Amino acid sequence: MQMATQTRYPPTHNTVALRQAIITKLARENDLSDGLDEVIVSNGAKQVLFNAMMATLDDGDEVLLCAPYFGRHKDIVLILGGRPVTLPCPASDGVHLKPGAIAAVPGSACELEPFFRISTAASEAVLTTEMERLAKAVAALKKG
Repeated sequence: MQMATQTRYPPTHNTVALRQAIITKLARENDLSDGLDEVIVSNGAKQVLFNAMMATLDDGDEVLLCAPYFGRHKDIVLILGGRPVTLPCPASDGVHLKPGAIAAVPGSACELEPFFRISTAASEAVLTTEMERLAKAVAALKKG
């Protein structure tokens, strides 16, 4: 039995065997077709966010944090030399980023505002599609 040899920490994105098993299950039961390079298994979202930011942030890069956000997200940005920029998304607005929010933050990356205006129209459809896909995958994993 091979279990005895798998007692050490796995690679950051986990083992090929586990990721392939997840891909196979989701393809069989949910009609999802993800590649091996699209699946990771981690100990939590903070680790994934840290790894992604560590690989992409340069000193002084702005990172837009939509508030409310988990406090450690700001810490991750600071540890990696980024500059957190908080964008308020109050409950009164449905916790959604509104047009003009980026430009309203002093010293923020205002050049993103035109992109935000264009992408806002399509964002609900994209978000809905991704959330449905995620819900489908989570439901499949819960079934076991």
